[in-house]
Amino acid sequence: MINILHASDNTLLVQFSNKVSKKTSHQLLELTNYIVKNAVKEITNISPAYNSLMVRLSEETSLSDGEKIIKTFIKKSQTTLYFNEKLIEIPVCYNNELGPDLDRVMNHTNYKIPEIIQLHTKKQYFVHFIGFSVGFPYMSGIDKRLETPRLGSPRSKVCPGSVAIAGKQTGIYPIPTPGGWNIIGRTPLKLFNKKQPVSNIIKAGSLVKFKPISFKEYEMLRS
Repeated sequence: MINILHASDNTLLVQFSNKVSKKTSHQLLELTNYIVKNAVKEITNISPAYNSLMVRLSEETSLSDGEKIIKTFIKKSQTTLYFNEKLIEIPVCYNNELGPDLDRVMNHTNYKIPEIIQLHTKKQYFVHFIGFSVGFPYMSGIDKRLETPRLGSPRSKVCPGSVAIAGKQTGIYPIPTPGGWNIIGRTPLKLFNKKQPVSNIIKAGSLVKFKPISFKEYEMLRS
């Protein structure tokens, strides 16, 4: 059941479920895409999360009117919940220079670095949504043995392409930004194109698999 809550005087929270799942993400993606494709002046901004969508309304739009619009959009958007989950392979160089938190993850999990790499690259990860910063993919599916808490103090700047884990999540920093996740490697790929954001490699609903590469391969792919 989808609930619509009043989050503030001009904001609605569309709550899809209390659980994080692919089905919930597909429902959320359908509504998000529908709102984007059928833009109305009453909705000024939307912010997706794992199982909810924050909808900001214009100053002229009441919460009751906004709720009516959202209910109509939900009804029209939830007709076909089919997504072609495209598998995207991301090359990653895992070493202490590009992955400065590998030792921290090693100490927390009691696994050696080669084992951490093997555990991180053996699975496929589902991209639930893009958020935090532009192009940042939030992915679930991490091996429980790799779960590591965030840093006590976030870094003021993380290099673009940094691959990181935090708790049950893994993600990739597409642009230089502050961050408190554990950085375990870096991809040479440029994931975010400011001039053409629609051409970004990773999108919500995608499947991602990491492929380990050497530092030499990293340098070659980066050039």
